[in-house]
Amino acid sequence: MKLLAGDFHGDSVRNPYLNERSPSMISRALRTLLRGFAFALYGVLALLEGIVCPLLAGLSILIALSAFVFEYGSRVPKFPFWTVLGASFGCALTMVLYYALMRFLRSASTT
Repeated sequence: MKLLAGDFHGDSVRNPYLNERSPSMISRALRTLLRGFAFALYGVLALLEGIVCPLLAGLSILIALSAFVFEYGSRVPKFPFWTVLGASFGCALTMVLYYALMRFLRSASTT
């Protein structure tokens, strides 16, 4: 038995069969559960991708087009052009975040 450096009383003994870097059973179980949850959530997002992404892209284009039509083609004195254009940008940004979340969950469930 080897004593740890600085241990003069002999209370602490190093176990040569215990690797200090090996994860405990609880952390392995939690990691497995989180991977399962990430895999299930990725599956749901992948199924909804065919509906969500065309909807968000279509809304983004439609809102931007309507913003330009109402800004330059109507006689409304105070049309909130930048607000509506910001809503269009928000739809596009939501689609980008959707794909980023899918990529993150795919990498989290496979590693």
